[in-house]
Order: sequence, then structure tokens, then C-alpha cells
Amino acid sequence: MKTRQFLMIIAAMSSIVLVSCKQTNTTTKEANKEVNNDHLIMAILYQQRSAEYEAMCYQSYNLAKQIVDQKIKANPKAKNLAVITDIDETVLDNSPYEASLVIKKYIFPDKWKEWTSLANAKPIPGSLDFFNYAASKGITIFYITNRDTDEKKATIENLKKLNFPFADSVHVITRDSISSKEIRRNKVRENYDVILYVGDNLADFNDSYLKTSMDYRHQAALEQKDSFGSIYIVLPNAMYGEWESAMYDYNYNQNTDSIRRSLLITF
Repeated sequence: MKTRQFLMIIAAMSSIVLVSCKQTNTTTKEANKEVNNDHLIMAILYQQRSAEYEAMCYQSYNLAKQIVDQKIKANPKAKNLAVITDIDETVLDNSPYEASLVIKKYIFPDKWKEWTSLANAKPIPGSLDFFNYAASKGITIFYITNRDTDEKKATIENLKKLNFPFADSVHVITRDSISSKEIRRNKVRENYDVILYVGDNLADFNDSYLKTSMDYRHQAALEQKDSFGSIYIVLPNAMYGEWESAMYDYNYNQNTDSIRRSLLITF
């Protein structure tokens, strides 16, 4: 009797161990699950390898220069003029980081701060010439970015390396707690007449594009169409942005590949 009870106890304990091992193995597999980011490949290659991407950036910054000239000519005695610009994919090129998401199979924000800490991002084509041109005309540049405060030092270092003007702690304004840039834009507007906004994300211009639906974003762009090329300059970015988040209703915890496919317009 005792022998039978002993064997039953041993069998139960073995089952517990096996279940525990299975759960541990499952958890380990889930933790080590590789992410397939192949959908990013063409967008990254377009930014890194196409002359068309470069041409659009030059076109945007050439237009920005014309706008600056026009506004100075219209009011040559104007003081405290400023340009507000985004940083990522507007001033600095982060496509090497995006490429690492594909090759190393991890997902944003993994390794993002490791990348920004290197301070090695290259300038977006045309950006360095434009911002130095604007500065030479007495215009102050404010870099309003959603990089975190702990990235500020490396971001300034990166901008200084490339000889961007106003690369300092006053003019590089990082995110504190919210992604909206409106409070920071308003702070600049208290003391400056902002004549131009430059960005790759429409939320870099105003909050009507922030965390809203695709349909609402399209409607807002239509209503503000006269602002593009006059006070707003948009840089191309097919890799990421508010436009992508809107496709998923700002919920990445779902089958995003299926959603992307379902949104394709075919004949």
C-alpha cells in the first residue's frame, strides 16, 4: 500500500515538472520570437537608395528657402522670426535603424535609444543647407522632437557634428510626457513669429492630425491644402509615422499585416 502511494506521488510530481517545463519552454519561445518586418524593406530602400527620394527632399527644402525669402521681402523689418522643425526623417535620417529592425528582427522601440546615443545619423538631403541659410537671414531655428529627454544630449551632439545651427539645449526641445507638440509650439510662439513649420508627420504642424482616424486626417489635409507649400513643408517618410498608426486605429496588438493587406486598393 505504501509502495503504491509512493509511486502515485512520484507520478504526480513528474506531471507537475513536465507541465512546468512545457510552460517554461513556451514562455522562452514567445520571448525569443522573431519579428518579421519585411514589409519595411521597400520603404527603407526607397529612402536609402532612390534618387527620387533625394530629389523630393531637395525640392521641399528649395521651396522652404523661397518661402523664407518671400516672407523676409514682404516684411524686411520683422523681428524674432523663427522656423519650427521636427528632427527624425526631417533633419536626421534614421533609416539605418529601420533597416536593423528588418535584419535583426526586433521591433521599435527596441534598440532605438542605443541608436540615438551613437549620434551618427546623417542629415536629410537639403536640410543642412536650408537651416544654415535660414539662420544666416537672422531666423531662429527650434527643433521640436518627440525624442525623450534622456536622448537630448546625444541629439544635440549629432546636430552639432553636422553643423546644424542652434544645436543647443534651448533650441532642441524634447518630449516630456505627451506626444502632442502643441504646448511646445505655443511656448515658442509666445516670443517668436513662426513663419514656417517643417516635418514628415502632419502632426508636426498641428494637432488635428494627432491620434485621429484615416478619414479625419484626409479631411483635415483637404481643409488645410493651402497651407502646404506656404507655411507647412512636408518631407517624405514611407517607413513609419502617424499615417501608419491610424491604419491600425493606434492598436499594434493585432494582425497588422492582415490590416495592411485589407486596406490595399486593387482593380
